[in-house]
Amino acid sequence: MLGVLLILASTFAYNGSAVLLAMAARQEPDDLNSLLALGRHASGLYGITSNLLGWVLEVAALTMLPLTLARILNVAGLGVLLWLSRWFLKESQGRREILGTALIAVGIAAASSASPQPGNVQPDLGEWAVLFALLVPGASLPFVLRALRRPAGPVLGATAAGLAYALTGILNKGAAYTIAPLHLLPLALFTACIAVVGLLGFSTEITALRDGHASVVVPIVLALHTIVPIACAPLLFGEVWPTHPLPHALLGGGILLAVAGISMLGRSSSKILAEG
Repeated sequence: MLGVLLILASTFAYNGSAVLLAMAARQEPDDLNSLLALGRHASGLYGITSNLLGWVLEVAALTMLPLTLARILNVAGLGVLLWLSRWFLKESQGRREILGTALIAVGIAAASSASPQPGNVQPDLGEWAVLFALLVPGASLPFVLRALRRPAGPVLGATAAGLAYALTGILNKGAAYTIAPLHLLPLALFTACIAVVGLLGFSTEITALRDGHASVVVPIVLALHTIVPIACAPLLFGEVWPTHPLPHALLGGGILLAVAGISMLGRSSSKILAEG
């Protein structure tokens, strides 16, 4: 029960942070260095603090919960996000935005009935290397496009940030294994990787929040933050999915609904930018 409460507090902190950071980034829309711009505003500093609090709560919860269940419970923050972005950011939310967010929420919630049993397997160095090779290129794509002077829209930014946060979520589970036995060197390595990849995703998310709608950007980030670890958890940590066909159908259907929600929010963001 304590683990569930901690992960719920974590997701509320993350969503509140997104709104605060969007408020700060939009006060200086022409500043190319979004991270430095955050420090000039109280909302940016509060947002960073809330984000760090969310991370601490998440790592604490992962010492008690399987990775898949933790990712599923993150969906609880979407309702808070929609309310905060409507009232504090004055973002209009039409049927497409609400339906896309609902599809993501239902898709993630559908997978809860297939929540696996916790595993006790720890990935080896080769498996970590493969994971980085698969996720880091997508997470760093906006920076590559920026170096080539090519535009990277908020949907691409949200996708890249979601992949980066998915990687940090998996690394958080790896770090959780080193806390109880107090293996200092592995814990230091995990912490360093989490900091670098998290900063990469954070920078991309700030730019996406500045240029797009928080009610579009954050659900995309959350969906990828959830779906990617769910797919990786059985391979990396030995978490076992139920063998009954119904839970598998719910899991597959939930993933498809989440992808459909991402696609709908992506089209919504393109329409908003075109009208703007």
